[in-house]
Order: sequence, then C-alpha cells, then structure tokens
Amino acid sequence: MGQDPPLPMMALHPDALKHLSEFWTSVGNKLRASLTLTVTIGVSLYADVAEFVVTTRTTSIAPAEAGPQDTWLEVGGRVLDLAAQGIAGALVDVLDATLQETGLRDTSDAEGRFSFLRVPAGTQNLRAVASGFQAKTQPLVVPGRQEDYEITLAPLP
Repeated sequence: MGQDPPLPMMALHPDALKHLSEFWTSVGNKLRASLTLTVTIGVSLYADVAEFVVTTRTTSIAPAEAGPQDTWLEVGGRVLDLAAQGIAGALVDVLDATLQETGLRDTSDAEGRFSFLRVPAGTQNLRAVASGFQAKTQPLVVPGRQEDYEITLAPLP
C-alpha cells in the first residue's frame, strides 16, 4: 500500500517448489497444503534531505599524535531560477579560490538540490551550468550561511 508505482504481487505455482515435503518432515509434521506468496516492497536506502545541509567532519592525519587536522564539510544547496523555482539537471562544481576545479561535481535533482560530501573548509566558489540558463560562478566561504548555498540563474537572452 502506498507504493508508487504499484509493485507486483504473485502467488507461486505449487509445482515451482520442489521438495516442499522435506520442510514439513524436518519440523516433525505431516505434509500439509501450503501457498507461497511473493510480495515486493520499495524501501528507501537514504532519507531525502529537505533541509539545509552543512555537517562538519574532522579527520586526523597524524596517527595517535596531536598532528595537523583537515576539516571537511558536507554541504548542500539549491540551483534556482529567477522565480525561486528549483532547476533540475544543473551541473554544480566546487572551484577553489583561484577558480580551479577541485573534482567536486554534482547534478541537481528535480527540486534543484545538490550536495557534496567532502568540501575543504575555507574560501571556495560554486559554479552552476544549466540548459537554457546563463552559467554563474559565485564565491562561497565554507562553512557559510544557508543563502550562500543558493545559486540563482538567469535565463539565456
């Protein structure tokens, strides 16, 4: 119930199960009539993130010493049009302070959301490119404010 799309359910023909009698004798009972029913259900592996995402994770480089540490952040935001509606399928890149690619890229979902798991702390840039819109690059301080993670694209003239 409540699955979208509706998922199949089928009963297995008794001839498809071989040696069903072995099951009943192994539990000390007489052979009984049985029906095998297979039901498929959908299970979400990950909860959808509907809120602003910034999570700090710290990893230590030096083993068992108080050595240097890197701070990596999980960040997420939205790509919007001028009417504040999400733009699906936009490519979003994290660029460093000199506008060089960092290898971090995501594609926005149907609501314009994107996220990155390991963004270095400090000054970064976000670049968004979407079909029918002008590309835009904007500065970003990680971690930052929620509105810093929203990129508004103007349509092509």
